Order: sequence, then C-alpha cells, then structure tokens
Amino acid sequence: MLFTADGPKATRRTTHPHLERAVVALQYVRVFAVDAVLAGATAEDGAAVAAAVEVIDDPDDAVRWKVLTFLAWSSAEQLTAGVEHLRPRAFVV
Repeated sequence: MLFTADGPKATRRTTHPHLERAVVALQYVRVFAVDAVLAGATAEDGAAVAAAVEVIDDPDDAVRWKVLTFLAWSSAEQLTAGVEHLRPRAFVV
C-alpha cells in the first residue's frame, strides 16, 4: 500500500475492483487501530499496546510506519504496560 494525498492506494492488483477497495479498507483499519491504541491505552491496557507493537512486521509499509510513530509518541506508561504482554520472537540474521 502507498499513501498519497488522496489516501492509500493498493499496490497489489486484484481480479475484481471491489476487492481492490477492500484491500485499501483493510489498510485503513490496521493503521487507525494503531492510532486508537495510542490515543486510548492506559497502564491497564498492556495487551492492546503489545498487539499494536506486534504489527510492526505487517507487510504494508504504511502500517509499519504507523507502529514506528506509535513507539515514538506513546508514553513510558503505555510502553511499560505492553512489555509484559509481548510474545518472545526468534530473530533470523
């Protein structure tokens, strides 16, 4: 997905025009879900914070970018609450 002045554009072509619009809508949902967690999460919402952080490996650039902005703008309280809910990951180098 690409963000333009007119909104996101699908970078993958589908066989049906309605499906292409659905792909764009899915990106909007994921991006705004991360925003919702940033705006509303408190120290009691660690699971939601962790879920927002874990979409950092989303295939869409815009979603990954939104998670990076989430990490930059979230409070220490939000991040601390989310740490205990993060799943361990194996990193491949």
